[in-house]
Amino acid sequence: MGYTSDEFPLVGELGIYGRPNNYIVGGFSGHGMPRIWSSGKYISDLIIDKPESDITHIPSTFKIDENRMAESKFEFIEKLDAEDKQNPRAFKL
Repeated sequence: MGYTSDEFPLVGELGIYGRPNNYIVGGFSGHGMPRIWSSGKYISDLIIDKPESDITHIPSTFKIDENRMAESKFEFIEKLDAEDKQNPRAFKL
């Protein structure tokens, strides 16, 4: 299961982090089944570049933004990065 520091999922495009056309739908804290359908539809609407007025609604607390990402703790990713630097044959994320 994926968790976030504010217990809301992260849904959206990672373009503001230098990763255009990369999307995230995760961190549902064990409550993904009832929420994933609208989140997946929202992401597919972004991918096909639907007009803003036609994009599937999701709660604003699900959408990624710089504040939420700054408050998130990514110790697991940092640990993987540290191990990766020690082992050149490690799997690259």
